[in-house]
Amino acid sequence: MSTVVTTQAELDAAITSGASDIIIDSPAGVWLHVRDSSSVVALGSSSVVAWDSSSVVAWDSSSVEAWDSSRVEARDSSSVVARDSSSVVARDSSRVVALGSSSVVALGSSSVVAWGSSRVVAWDSSSVVAWGSSSVVAWDSSRVVAWDSSSVEAGSHVAVMLHSGAAKIVGGVIIDRTEVAS
Repeated sequence: MSTVVTTQAELDAAITSGASDIIIDSPAGVWLHVRDSSSVVALGSSSVVAWDSSSVVAWDSSSVEAWDSSRVEARDSSSVVARDSSSVVARDSSRVVALGSSSVVALGSSSVVAWGSSRVVAWDSSSVVAWGSSSVVAWDSSRVVAWDSSSVEAGSHVAVMLHSGAAKIVGGVIIDRTEVAS
């Protein structure tokens, strides 16, 4: 049976009691913090911060910040910030910012901004902006903007806008903007 929580106190009590199926349905603007390998589902416009290898599935415009190897699946226009080796699967117009050495799989028309040494796999009509030494594998009709020393492996229908001579691009349709990027 699922346990539905709307406040931090309810969430803490559900985790302490060992509830195995926790659903967060908090009011907009109320941030709940998930820790210690807990697993939750966020609904509506819930806001969640996940720590310590926690697992979150976000639906319906929820917002999630993932830290410390947490795992997040974002659907339906949800928004995620992933840090510190977290992993994210983004679907259905979700938005992800990946920092540190996070990894992201983008599906649908999701968008990702990758920093640090993040890794992104983009499918469908996803878009990725790659910074730092992030790496991107893009397929279908995805779009990639490559900055810094990022690396991109792209399928034949992927548009890659190159903004740095240090970026490494394999495949795709390259639009060279290095002369105007400075």
